Amino acid sequence: MSSSTRLIVIGVGRWGQELARTVARLRGVELSGLFDANAALARSTAGALGVAALTSLEEVIDARPDGVVVATPDNAHREPVTRLLEAGIHVLVEKPIATTVEDARAMIAAARASRGSLSVGHILRFDPRYIAVRDAVASGRLGDVVHVLATRENLKEHGLRRAQTTTVEAFLGIHDVDAIQWITGRRVARVYAVGASRVYAAHGRNDTTVATLEMEGGAVGSVTSSWALPDRSGSMIDASLEVVGTRGSARIAMRDFGLRITTEEAGDSFPNPAGVDVHGLATGALADELAHFARVTRGEAAPMATAQEAFDALVVVLAMERSLERRSVVDVHAGAEVGR
Repeated sequence: MSSSTRLIVIGVGRWGQELARTVARLRGVELSGLFDANAALARSTAGALGVAALTSLEEVIDARPDGVVVATPDNAHREPVTRLLEAGIHVLVEKPIATTVEDARAMIAAARASRGSLSVGHILRFDPRYIAVRDAVASGRLGDVVHVLATRENLKEHGLRRAQTTTVEAFLGIHDVDAIQWITGRRVARVYAVGASRVYAAHGRNDTTVATLEMEGGAVGSVTSSWALPDRSGSMIDASLEVVGTRGSARIAMRDFGLRITTEEAGDSFPNPAGVDVHGLATGALADELAHFARVTRGEAAPMATAQEAFDALVVVLAMERSLERRSVVDVHAGAEVGR
């Protein structure tokens, strides 16, 4: 009998495939199957990785894995997550936890009643740069936080693939909302957002959203989220974070991940270290996140990003979207408390 932690991945789109490949390269972890509503995609991905292509959620549950990674579209998390939790299985669901308060509440209720646990894939909590900034704030070295500025820009082709199922605020902005609340230890209290729509006007989505934040405790900030970068930008992500306090400041810049590869055929490329092997093993924040989830399934660790924390990030994003509609300042937590 294998002593490896057995994980299954549900949802094998582009990111789900990256998750599956990373799981397959982790030490002490076995990728024991894949499931996707697109059976042909599941079979081809499973075949490439040498694992079973499962044909239904029931088959996933019957396989009794130690844990399941859910990477279905943002608006399709509730059913697989709640059913897996009801079966007592540990779950790691990709961020955002959901796209509505109702779905998030249902998932949290299922987790509270389950023998399993619910982790949410807020990957920046595993990025050493963001961890270092959080530690600098928590230690008091920066003093009291005065302001926080975050930007996250992505290629147009990524937005065009996702515009039917999510928004730029939910897909990109939630990374920075969670990071800001985690780093400062303060929730966002009020938001005011404006946006521009050119590329995605036909989809009813913004290309770029800029949100001004008022934090509990008096700090202020902003989050800029955009999926309007030219597809030939090289780097998939251009992101930054600045935290300024009364005694110091910290800044993260991650346009090229610190790695550039140039070839005659392709020109410049900027690989994401999450997908880099070191002597056959996966490395980087994604590998660390999935390895941590394996420890959660074994009872050796608690979720790094809890469902409640993910809910707190979701309600900020939803407040941004309400602010865009109303063109006014929105109180984030009015009527949105989940019950702590």
